[in-house]
Amino acid sequence: MNPVATPAAQLGRSATRERVLEVIRGLLEELGSQGALPILSASSQLDRDLGLGSLERVELLARLETAFGMRLPDRVASEANTPDDLARVILSSPGTIAEEEEAGSALRASVTVQKLHRAATDEGVFVAETLIDVLRYRATHDADRDHLLITEDSDAGERSYTLTFGELYAAGNRCAAELARRGVAAGGRVALMLPTSRAFFVSYAGILLAGAIPVPIYPPPNCCGLACVRLRES
Repeated sequence: MNPVATPAAQLGRSATRERVLEVIRGLLEELGSQGALPILSASSQLDRDLGLGSLERVELLARLETAFGMRLPDRVASEANTPDDLARVILSSPGTIAEEEEAGSALRASVTVQKLHRAATDEGVFVAETLIDVLRYRATHDADRDHLLITEDSDAGERSYTLTFGELYAAGNRCAAELARRGVAAGGRVALMLPTSRAFFVSYAGILLAGAIPVPIYPPPNCCGLACVRLRES
């Protein structure tokens, strides 16, 4: 049962901050993010420390509005970085927003659609029995969704990029075709000596898609990695 909404004006700064932390704590518990609870404080970074992305922030905003019986501007979801920031906005907010915003929020509508779509997709993926089933399902129903955030070292320095479900599946299939061309039979074992990189994930998926068994071997120190299969992705 949800507690009765209490206006921030009746609570004061300290009590408002504690109420905000209570709401965040409840959201983290529901998300299964118990690991973030010990570091939850008024100065915790919502994204870096607590792992609250854009969807979770909008959900948090809605819960805070319910807890304090007020409407907050949508920009708070992206601009507030800590629980203390949220408390300050709540204390300074008149509790209403412009009429045109009240009529409907494009941000909230978009996030709601994303949540419904992902919920439906996640529900369907539970019928998958293998990792390859999951990859195929995601590539079909969620191809543009980011799957991996990869950070690699290069001569130019560290670089980070994402790999979507669709990109991983497509590249994995090209690897599988190359394995077949080289005579790797279903059930065969393929060694992988690669650092954590795009090549590793693509090769691993490709070996599985070829029906073979990937056998990762940790690269020796100061080695950039040697792939047992050279990918042709052009």
